[in-house]
Amino acid sequence: MGADAAVVLQTGGLQRALRDRVAAQEAADEDDVAQAARGGDVMREDRDLARDHREKARGDVLLRDRAVRAAAAAAPGRAAARSAAADRSVAGARGRRARRELAKRRRDDVKRVASIRCDTFLNSTDPTARAAPRRSLRVTNSITVAGNPANPAALARAAMASYMRWYLIFLLARAAALTGPQKPNDRRRARLEQRGLSPQPPLKMVAAPPDAELASSLARRTLLTTQKGCWAGWEVAFDTRTGRPKPLDDAYVAEELREWGQSPLGWETFVEDSGEDSLWQRSGFRVLPEAGCAADEVAVAPFSWGVDLASCRVVASSHGILAADSPRRPSGECGQAVAQPFVDVRTIFGPSDLGDRIRVDVKVDAASCTIISCVVCAEHRDSSTEPPFSSPPKPGSARAKGLDSSSVSSRCGPCFVSSKDGAASFDEDGATKLELVEGLIHVWLAPRIGGGADVGVVLGGRGLRRSIAADGDVVDVGRIS
Repeated sequence: MGADAAVVLQTGGLQRALRDRVAAQEAADEDDVAQAARGGDVMREDRDLARDHREKARGDVLLRDRAVRAAAAAAPGRAAARSAAADRSVAGARGRRARRELAKRRRDDVKRVASIRCDTFLNSTDPTARAAPRRSLRVTNSITVAGNPANPAALARAAMASYMRWYLIFLLARAAALTGPQKPNDRRRARLEQRGLSPQPPLKMVAAPPDAELASSLARRTLLTTQKGCWAGWEVAFDTRTGRPKPLDDAYVAEELREWGQSPLGWETFVEDSGEDSLWQRSGFRVLPEAGCAADEVAVAPFSWGVDLASCRVVASSHGILAADSPRRPSGECGQAVAQPFVDVRTIFGPSDLGDRIRVDVKVDAASCTIISCVVCAEHRDSSTEPPFSSPPKPGSARAKGLDSSSVSSRCGPCFVSSKDGAASFDEDGATKLELVEGLIHVWLAPRIGGGADVGVVLGGRGLRRSIAADGDVVDVGRIS
């Protein structure tokens, strides 16, 4: 029993081992089959991809072949189209050329008809024949357009009928101008009578003002416009016997300045010119010379002046020089010493080395041929927002608030003359010559034949000459250059 059991046990073990080996072999076979299946799938995918590539390449070749065949088939059509387009272009050019030639011939015909009708119009005396050219031209145009087939060119020519009508009018006017002098009023009257109208009465012309009056008005306007505004500078009076500047009177100069020998040769001034219509106004301030601490707020003396330019001889020369001369005739109540008339000769020069404007005011006694006074002002443009224009002295005081000596000096500048500047000469014939400001300004006076005097004022070689009668009238003003 023990041996049988051992055999049985051994046999069972062998069977189990055999089954395990068979199961392992089957599992290995299944793995081989699965791997073979997977390999077959991969091969099939590769074959499918290769087939797709071949089919795509074959399709591309077919598309290229078709495109080549289509291009070959379309080439004759494109050539034909190009040929047809070229033929149409040539035909269009020929048609346009033909239309232009036809239009030119018809324009020539219209011009010829217009010329014939113009001759008829000019040579005819029948009033009814005067409208013939217009009607004939209209009929000619109508026939010309109606005889042609309906096309755009014909319509365009029909639209030009009004233009040709105006062209006929132009020809008529030119022909009338070439026929010589005629009487247009007569032709106008005939046309009005044909229409049953009467000519208008002649216009009444209003005489224009004389040239002298117009020139004087323009000169006054020029003077008021150019001189308007604020100015700052120096006012110096010259001695008519020596030609040298006259210092200020001792009454206006502080004692300290007189002791130091520093009396000013003129006034530092601030001037504002204004005007409207023919009224020329001037208001300003003269700075009183002071010394010491009073210079922190200087004292000023206000003044005002005005003149009616309508009573003056005003001239505006072409080289920028202005003249405003006014005679003064004292009343019979005055004494013999001041009973003779005198003339204020005012000359204004433009910008120069001395300033923005230079005013030379000369008072002349024409009857005695004498220079009474001579004053020169050299000024610069100033601002109206600065004192003393903006802050004049209060009533009862001469101090201008905010105006100190340094501001006055910078705005007015230095004096343009020296104490030894200037000269005067007198000729045997009664002429007087003044050389001022180092010879830059010349003032001369010479007697006129028959009475009166000639006065000249020159700055830098340019100026004005006046001829003044014995009674004080300024009879002539001339230019000196």
